[in-house]
Amino acid sequence: MLCSKKAALARLFLLGILIISVSGDSACGFGAEPRPGPVQYRPLMLDPVFIPSKMADTFHMNPMVFYGNDFLKPGEFDFDLAIGTFGTDFSKAESLIWLEEDTDWAVYSDYAWRFGLTEEVGPLTLPIELVTQIPLFFSTGGMTSSFRPNMATPWTQVDEVEDDGVAMGKWVWGLRMGLIQESHYLPSLSLQTSVGIPVDRELASSGVDYDVRLNFQKYFCRGITGTLYGGFLFPGDGRDIFNDLGIREEDNVPYFGLMTDINFAQLCGSHDPGRVWLHLGGSWREAVYDFGSEGPDYAEEEVKLTAGLTVDLGYWGRRIGCPQGMLGVSHNAAGGPEEGEFEFYTRLNFPFEFD
Repeated sequence: MLCSKKAALARLFLLGILIISVSGDSACGFGAEPRPGPVQYRPLMLDPVFIPSKMADTFHMNPMVFYGNDFLKPGEFDFDLAIGTFGTDFSKAESLIWLEEDTDWAVYSDYAWRFGLTEEVGPLTLPIELVTQIPLFFSTGGMTSSFRPNMATPWTQVDEVEDDGVAMGKWVWGLRMGLIQESHYLPSLSLQTSVGIPVDRELASSGVDYDVRLNFQKYFCRGITGTLYGGFLFPGDGRDIFNDLGIREEDNVPYFGLMTDINFAQLCGSHDPGRVWLHLGGSWREAVYDFGSEGPDYAEEEVKLTAGLTVDLGYWGRRIGCPQGMLGVSHNAAGGPEEGEFEFYTRLNFPFEFD
């Protein structure tokens, strides 16, 4: 059953690549002090795959800021600040495992930088960027796990994670490479690899996480762009709150997502790109932990839907070096204790370049 489901998802992913490939029209020195860079208007999004929805999501890497297939030039860099809500008030017992979490109305912030390194490698056109993200989690509440050997015995607490006020998630470092440029018929293709390193162990597990993904992006007519991405998260060692129950993280966690951004000005017939985008998308991610029939449906596979709006912040936004901002909402359509819930987030982008 599981193999057939994964095979169906793989076929769906390949079908999406084919649709993007054949549809639509084509898209029309570090030693110096940094200064505000040229205003480059682009849609801003967060990645629904890695937006946290429960406390277990904070144990592993969370590269929340989503990058399309646009690349910075050498000497340019930008900074993104994302803020959002997450968490659940969850208490449920199955036959042998009882999980209890109180992270309702927790808040996260994500600080992301990317640096343009090069546009060419030898004779090849190969833009490369260095990216890094640091997530912080505020008022995450607490979580406990309990176990009993059989239905007739009382519960025994196994471990707990306490609220420390502010905790740092795994520090993410990665490289982005533009492998294929967009043509009339083919989408652009980029490869992103990243590693999540534990620094603060209050929430993050002690293991090192890895992530690899492919991004396919295609411009359609009238300001509509589609992005199809998929990859694998390779979680490191998990937290004792689960491991001491005999529950281990999966060796690899597949995921994919589909994002669409719509430029309102071009949609209305303008040849010049406007400064307002609507974003619609969704994602699927396999379970990081599988508690089986002995535990509740907690860290199982998730399906999320997302919507957002990127806008020009106007004169005062440019005065502080932040020409663009976005507001978004994520809906957990299926899976886990947050099923049916909504979370809200925002993202601000600050462009810079070196003289």
